[in-house]
Amino acid sequence: MTDLDRRWHLSPPDLTLSRDDVHVWYASLGQPVERVRQLAQILSYDEMMKAERFRFERDRRRFIVSRGVLRTILGRYLGIEPDKVRFRYSPHRKPYLADRFDSYRLRFNLAHSHELALYAFTRDREIGVDLEYISPMPDMEQIAARFFLARETVALRTTPENQKLEAFFSCWTRKEAYIKASGEGLACSIAECRRVI
Repeated sequence: MTDLDRRWHLSPPDLTLSRDDVHVWYASLGQPVERVRQLAQILSYDEMMKAERFRFERDRRRFIVSRGVLRTILGRYLGIEPDKVRFRYSPHRKPYLADRFDSYRLRFNLAHSHELALYAFTRDREIGVDLEYISPMPDMEQIAARFFLARETVALRTTPENQKLEAFFSCWTRKEAYIKASGEGLACSIAECRRVI
């Protein structure tokens, strides 16, 4: 068992989400072929068409698993079968539950990177979540100069070299999560992105 595994608990049989709760789930996208097939069966026609457009099998699998797990979790909150979950989308393609589920007041967001997906759920308030696979970034300081606040850029430059990469991704994921909660996604301008957090 890893340290990460010890910090996460199995979900209770009855999922109750109060107004002040935030539930966070994670899932491995590296699932066996049979599990991927099962999850594909609960996707909508539109989701399957999107999955088919991925050029690489790895990306197709990750999409199928991330959306299938999302439907499975939402089905548990709503008390319905996962294939009955319906979505609507904001102008910037942020998914929401279809209008017929408005009485649940459930909000959610998901992110995935590499072989991990992260999901967050609330009631009556928007939420955003992000995660990034930490890998070397030779242009990290140039990206920070473009998207971070001046004080964040200074903080990054003065961070010890062995902590710089983690500091960069920590700031980046906070900004992404905030932008996703706002529903603006990639439509957020560079100037607006610099103001975030």
